[in-house]
Amino acid sequence: MMKKTPDKIPDSLLFALSTVDGRDRKFTRPIAQYFSEFATIATRAELSGKYLIALDNLGKILPRKLSKKERETLRLLGEEMTEGDVKEIKAFERKTNHDVVALRLFLKKKFSDTSLADLVEFIDLGLTSDDKNNLALRLNFMRATHAIMLPILEDVVRELSIVRHKHAATPMQARTHGQAAGPTTAGKEFAVFEERLTIQIQKLNEQRLTGKLNGAVGNWNSMKFVFPEKDWLVFSEKFVSSLGLIPNNYTTQINPYDDVAEYLQNISRINNILISLSDDIWHYIADSWIVQIPKDGEAGSSAMPQKVNPIDFEKAEGNLEEANDLIGGLSRRLPRSRFQRDLRDSTQARNLGAVLGFSLVGYSAILAGLSKISINKEVMKNVLNNDWTVLSEAIQVYLRGKTKVEDPYELMKKIVRGNHMGKEEWEKVINGLPIDNDLKKHFKNLTPETYLGYAKELANSK
Repeated sequence: MMKKTPDKIPDSLLFALSTVDGRDRKFTRPIAQYFSEFATIATRAELSGKYLIALDNLGKILPRKLSKKERETLRLLGEEMTEGDVKEIKAFERKTNHDVVALRLFLKKKFSDTSLADLVEFIDLGLTSDDKNNLALRLNFMRATHAIMLPILEDVVRELSIVRHKHAATPMQARTHGQAAGPTTAGKEFAVFEERLTIQIQKLNEQRLTGKLNGAVGNWNSMKFVFPEKDWLVFSEKFVSSLGLIPNNYTTQINPYDDVAEYLQNISRINNILISLSDDIWHYIADSWIVQIPKDGEAGSSAMPQKVNPIDFEKAEGNLEEANDLIGGLSRRLPRSRFQRDLRDSTQARNLGAVLGFSLVGYSAILAGLSKISINKEVMKNVLNNDWTVLSEAIQVYLRGKTKVEDPYELMKKIVRGNHMGKEEWEKVINGLPIDNDLKKHFKNLTPETYLGYAKELANSK
């Protein structure tokens, strides 16, 4: 009889519900700095401190000026958050059933016996919960992207660049529709993925999210009523800009998620590129065009000792597809909200960390896979030289462009379509063409290994 899971689940990765928090925690641990419950609460606290400082900078809102020491305390509020603090905040939340109110109650208690005691009622004054949440979410999303995701993606690009340069001149058979096509080089084909990734990484690096700070329904109603002499629109823009976000004054209670959807779709494009890379490498390995370097101690199969399976690329595909499934749903649903707000987004947005978690596992797997492969030049060369009909493109284009041979394309198609020819058979085809001997000699000098166009130049051009 199978042993049941303990009634009280131990605090162990063995009992994690998701792979990103269990089996693959070694890869995703850095993301927890930005998307765990602890991280979310700490960033909210950071914003509470910075907001109180901003009110002080605005002047004549607080009953007195903050001291230098008090400003430093507020500035470090999120950074110095402890696990004990968060547990206390969660205890407040169990009573209030509201996470942002719970934080405010904690801060009021925390400062009740300090010099800030007389200012506790000004904590988050005039703000609604999403003024904190939209900023915290987007800050953590951008911080995680720049601190964790972009560096590992740049590592992937560097690995692809190494292969590109090393094999810029390594001939290989290109395939269109899975069939033999014009020759290319291994380096150029890796360069395609490198270039695609570089473009999307640059877009992600430059992309900025928005932020809103404007009260319960987006109009600063209460603060304009209480402090009409202040320009709260300008205040909001300055505060949001100071966080590195783009101010958005046109909101309901929530900041619309169009920017987050666009951000996610950028990540999805990156993931799709890497899924395609993994798929291609998987097939190259299956055909022995690429070989895997066995690692001591690893087993490829529980029954077949000879196997070295492409598990890194399969793991990458699985995790990146999982991330993109989440992205597809979130980018569709998050931008929709009923009237001035409903709570669906709050629940759904908490899964953004999982998107980055699955993506990070995928990127890590690709790096591991790339470190264990080698281009099999001989197999690529043999495959290429097994079918000289790939040169028929060059012949029909030459005949069309430089001779008066009638309908060269149809002529070549009748001879080669569906056939696979070695060198000798191909030379017989050339000999049978209605052209002079000098041109036949010119055509015979062309080989699959030399018919590469600009493949080498493209691979070496960066």
